[in-house]
Order: sequence, then structure tokens, then C-alpha cells
Amino acid sequence: MRNFKQHILVITYSLPWPLDRGGRIRLNSFFQAFLLDFRITWLVLNSDIDDSAMNFIKNKYPEVRFIFLKTRKQKFLGLQSLFMPGLVRRQYDGAIIEKVKQIINSEKFSHVFIKGIAFVPYVKEAVRLRGNKYKVIFDLDDVESKKYLRQIKAMKFGGGRYFLSCLVDYLKLYYYEKSSLLLFDKVIVASDQDRGDLVKKYPRNEIKTISNSINVPDIAYEDVNNKTILFLGSIGYDPNYDAVIYFLDNIFPLIRDRVPGVKFYIAGPLSKEYLGKFNDGKSVFVLGFVEDLASLYRKTSVVVVPIRIGGGTRIKILEAVAYLKPIVSTSIGSEGLELQNKKHILIEDMPEGFANACCSLMENGDKRHMLAKNAYDFVVKEYSLKNIMKDIIELFN
Repeated sequence: MRNFKQHILVITYSLPWPLDRGGRIRLNSFFQAFLLDFRITWLVLNSDIDDSAMNFIKNKYPEVRFIFLKTRKQKFLGLQSLFMPGLVRRQYDGAIIEKVKQIINSEKFSHVFIKGIAFVPYVKEAVRLRGNKYKVIFDLDDVESKKYLRQIKAMKFGGGRYFLSCLVDYLKLYYYEKSSLLLFDKVIVASDQDRGDLVKKYPRNEIKTISNSINVPDIAYEDVNNKTILFLGSIGYDPNYDAVIYFLDNIFPLIRDRVPGVKFYIAGPLSKEYLGKFNDGKSVFVLGFVEDLASLYRKTSVVVVPIRIGGGTRIKILEAVAYLKPIVSTSIGSEGLELQNKKHILIEDMPEGFANACCSLMENGDKRHMLAKNAYDFVVKEYSLKNIMKDIIELFN
């Protein structure tokens, strides 16, 4: 075992495995980089965990110390809960906060890395009292307040009690986010666009961009002309659920009128649980979690990302590009990635334009090839795991 000079404590909601959703894929990028330069203690704070995933990763990386602390939702938090946004309140466990403080104080860490605004309370006091003992780096990843505001704007009503409660919670989240950023030595976001927005609001040099990444397979382009459209993503994530419902209600009927026999595949964690009722076995197929992504992409003509709410960058786009698939997305869906419309991807925000873009790709093999190849070459250069790992190591050192 290597004798590392630096010891990092990672505090997050999940293991960096399995790689079945965007948050874990991003965590895995940091994990792979940390393995090169750090002795790692990985602390998972969650109400539940996959035992098989824990056993797998412990066996594969015996040199890493993994700690799991089970959090429990607290019914009464006192006056502090009045100013605490729901996203933070739901993850708050005072007893676990004390245990985290003990872990931080029990060893000499060179760095503490925390991911997610919901877990700031677990390090708040330790961060304030740290002096120069260790550097604390915070991965905000997505600007949560921006995501939440978009969800509020997407609501089909205004002025009701629920709408007003959401608006109040947004304001709590906005100010909580603002005060939290001042605690850390460095703050990381996933896109230059988010970094630019934050720097304007909170001028500080310590806000850095670490892009999402993808492990790009070395594959050859295979054209698929079978009138099959794919959406892939965790349906437990509200923006993904909204995107699929929006596509089914407003876009897919237009495509069916123009392309007889077209099929729409919906795949990803919780897709069967949330969307199984839409599976008709004829034009809509809800597949659930699919482990063999290569096989799934091989039978797909076009990938769609009809996201209307949310923020950050879409790992699902990078993944589809890595498998040489042409993509149609909304502008919010492709936000934060430097992919150019009509060169790497097709971007449309209105249902008719989105449907036309899908149809044009299914009808034109040369266009499919051009978009897929251009995007693949660009992603290999800008978003490959190898390159992003270099950025992470440089930032932490």
C-alpha cells in the first residue's frame, strides 16, 4: 500500500458506485482522481444504502476506508428549522452531526471534501473552527436555488398555498446557499455558466469549474435506422420525470403522425415504478434500469433530452455522445455543455420544433452520422474522464 502524504475526508450522500445516475458518475470522477494522490476516508450519510454496492466497492478498493452513518429524519428541529430550506431540513440529523465532528477531529486530514448543499450542516461548525488545519472544498455541482426557481416557474398555477410555500422555501434556499458558499476554501460547480452566475452574485476567486465527465469507450460508429427514440435517466429525479411526461403529452404524438411505427424507449432507475402505466408494448416501452447500456444504445436511432426544469449539466448527454448517438435536446437540457446547435446536437424548445428535429434525424442517415461524429470528437477532447481527473488533481493540489 502506498504511503500518501495527504489524507482526504469525503462527505457525501452516496458511494461512487454503481454508476447508474449522474450524481454517482460525477462522484466517481473525483474518487478516481483521489485514488492517485490521497489516502481516502469516504463518509456516506444516508437513510439507506445498497449493501451489495458497499460490499463490492470495499472489496475492490480495500485501501479506502468507507464509513456509513445512517441518518434519521427528525420531526422537531427547534427554531433553526424556520430558516432552513426543505432540501436541508430533510437530511438533518443532529446526532449524526456530532459523530461527523468526532471523525473530523479524530485524524489529521489535509482536505475535507463535501458534496451537496443538504450536507453543509454536518461540517458547518468544524469548518468554522478549523483554522489552518485542513482545506475544505465544497462541490455545489448544480446551483440548487436556480433549479428550484425553474420548477416554481413551471407550475401551472400561482397564488395558491402550495405555490406560496414553494416560493418561501426557494427564498430560504437562496439565502442558505449564499451564506454557505462563504464557509469554504473553494467551491466547485459543474459548468462555466453556473460559475459565471455565482461569481456575479458572490464575487470570490475560489469558485471553480470541474465539468462532468464520461469514460468514453473506443467504439466505431454504427448507423441505426429503426425509428427508435430513447430517453435515459433516473425517473426519481423530478426534472427527468417532467421531461418524459412533457415528451409523451406534447411531442411524441406529433412524431407518430409523421413517422409510422416509431418507438419510444424509457430507461433508467425507477422508470417502471413511476411510468409503467405508459408501457403499451407497441409504441412506448418502459424498460426500467438497464445494466447493458452498450446494447441499449445499439438499438437506438435518436436520444432525446426534453428537460424543462433543473440545472447543471447532463451526464446523460455526454453518455449518449460517447456511444455515438445523435441527440435532440432543449436549451435547458444542454445547458452548461459547450456543444453547438446543429454541429454537435439539435436544440429545440417548442414541441413542434423538437418533434421535427427528431423526425429529420430518423429520416436522414448522413445527418445522424455528422452530429454523432462531431459531438464524439468534441467530448473526447473536453469531457473525457482522463482529462477531468487532471483538472481535479490540479485543483486539490
